[in-house]
Amino acid sequence: MSTPLNTTIDTKTLRAVIDGDVLVYRCGFAADAQARGDFLDHNPDASAEEVAEHLEEYDYLRYALANVKGVIQDIQEIFNRNVVLYLTGQGNFREHMATILPYKGNRDTAHRPKYYKEIKAYMIDVWNAVVVEGREADDALSCDLWQDREGTVLVTIDKDLDNTPGWHYNWVKKELYYVDEATADRNFWLQVLTGDRTDNIQGIPGIGPAKAAKIMADASDWFEYAAAALTAYEKAFGDKAESYLYENASLLWMQREEGVNFDDQPYKFEEHPEELTDE
Repeated sequence: MSTPLNTTIDTKTLRAVIDGDVLVYRCGFAADAQARGDFLDHNPDASAEEVAEHLEEYDYLRYALANVKGVIQDIQEIFNRNVVLYLTGQGNFREHMATILPYKGNRDTAHRPKYYKEIKAYMIDVWNAVVVEGREADDALSCDLWQDREGTVLVTIDKDLDNTPGWHYNWVKKELYYVDEATADRNFWLQVLTGDRTDNIQGIPGIGPAKAAKIMADASDWFEYAAAALTAYEKAFGDKAESYLYENASLLWMQREEGVNFDDQPYKFEEHPEELTDE
């Protein structure tokens, strides 16, 4: 289960691994909003065009970098000061796996904070951020946490990473909690049912969190979760059920070891007929 913060835990013993991708956007957009607010405070009647022109010309990089520095220093105050940041670089194996819908094909790649590149450069140059190539920063974060579940805390606001066991910290809500392996596996299979709109992963149409929880109500381990998911997919997709489930699960799975994907998990229905096909 997910366990909330236990005040007896010495958080200084936890090494923080930080989702740098989230920081880039949250801190960058916060700087954009701050600069916009400052301008409107002094020019309350400015038109949208005048605001846009001001933001284009005005150099407020210091706001963005101060935001990033502030968040990281806050995290260092709570946990071990030896933090590690991960950023997503070039290439992602999931892009070649998606056939139902383009992976992250619903995202507006132009919707970025003004200082997107500068913030990433700052994280790399000043905070020694690790740039992850060929997969996502989320995969690297998940692997790092999996390797040391009791001594590491994963810092993000992305609930997808609750699919990996260990300590988690939501730096916006200031929430520290522990996800055990059984809960992490259940979180994963629930997401296989619901999909992930943010990443353009369909799941089963019409299945939201409440319906997914109902489908999984009687399941209590990996094979029972998989069996319940397969049954739901069969009702929705017929003879395409297994291929659709496999694709969605492969896209959603966060690596726990580098290069070890959903393919390598004990899901293959033909290998476990008694666990995965019995009603």
